[in-house]
Amino acid sequence: MQDEEIVQRLLNGASLRTFMIPDPLIPSNYPEHWETYDLPHVILNGNYFWAKTRNEHLYINYVPEITIGLNAFCYTNIRDFFCSIEVSSGEKGLLSESYNTCIMDKTRYRKHLWRLADNYQLIWDSEENNSPELLFEGIRSGLRFKIAMLDSEGAWNIHPVCIPAFGPGPDEFHLYTPWDIYPAFFRSVNETTKAFDLCKEIITTRNDDNQALAEKFKVMPFASFYHIFHDGKFMTLNDVLRGSFCRYQRLRVFVEKIST
Repeated sequence: MQDEEIVQRLLNGASLRTFMIPDPLIPSNYPEHWETYDLPHVILNGNYFWAKTRNEHLYINYVPEITIGLNAFCYTNIRDFFCSIEVSSGEKGLLSESYNTCIMDKTRYRKHLWRLADNYQLIWDSEENNSPELLFEGIRSGLRFKIAMLDSEGAWNIHPVCIPAFGPGPDEFHLYTPWDIYPAFFRSVNETTKAFDLCKEIITTRNDDNQALAEKFKVMPFASFYHIFHDGKFMTLNDVLRGSFCRYQRLRVFVEKIST
């Protein structure tokens, strides 16, 4: 599947997953097994993207002492590496200025393939100026939503919607996405390439036990909570704290398909 096809289908509502077979020659991957992840959070720049899981994977570190937290796994088509981010590693909670990120080489997987599911349909597009009636009907029916928002920096932001709401006016709606974070370098192809180049010598190396190495460091996060309005405005976490607004270039709203 070509990158351009993946991007176009994502912008038309498809959901991205990844199918993987970890390399069983790496001791921590033994015995051989198959994996798949749902990647509901996607950042698009042209035909390049980062996609990540929800912040819900439990991790346990045993050295130097036992620590337990949550992380997310992140995959890209920019270079042949992936990363995880420890979302509970910030010292100031949701306002933390840095989080632990671990960058790894994709050769940890014997096979890594993108998968798409056409399980959402477009119901509102800011460029079409169409009626929000289908959106309202989706809310009345208790369906799940997601958005693709083109921001002022030219990046598409695809996220699930945790609270869809309409009113108080007859054609007004509000959409809230869940709070999420990812490394800020995800928003730039150049910055992603720099991050890989800084650690590629380490992450492409294996030790004497054939264990794949990784590079762990602190990164500046990007918080992707959005409160989105029908009239071209949206608010980030910082906007909520300041009482300000941003403007999107385009918004596409999708609702889950229901089999009848």
